[in-house]
Amino acid sequence: MKRLAFLVTLAIALLMPSCKSGKSAIQSLPQPVAEDHSGGDYVFPEGFYYAFDFEGSQGNGFELEEAVKALSINKFRPVELWYKPGSSSCVPPGSDMAMTVMVEPVLLLRFTKKQAGIERLGYQAVEQPSAGSCAYVVRRYRF
Repeated sequence: MKRLAFLVTLAIALLMPSCKSGKSAIQSLPQPVAEDHSGGDYVFPEGFYYAFDFEGSQGNGFELEEAVKALSINKFRPVELWYKPGSSSCVPPGSDMAMTVMVEPVLLLRFTKKQAGIERLGYQAVEQPSAGSCAYVVRRYRF
């Protein structure tokens, strides 16, 4: 009887990993593609967009990997994201001169559906997605 109980328990333990949800957690960031959004004619794909509120969330010490991990832990799975770090200067492509200007960071997420509760992680819904100023090199990640 004990042997049968052991075998049943072992079978259940072996089958459990195969019963997971079809959507897996984001383990790491995929390779980004660098895009130039400075021309003003960049067209974002259709979807529901959310931007991280760097000012309201005290974005000091922001780590993209940690932000993606927090999304995954909270079961938010973006289709793709765009990230541009903040800076105190802007260097246009082909130039050796940096313009002294505060460049705001941007983390923009795209989903196929609205995301209830994502605001608690510091994100706000946006109607018109944008990479902001000095967007010569924006990293795009596709999941």
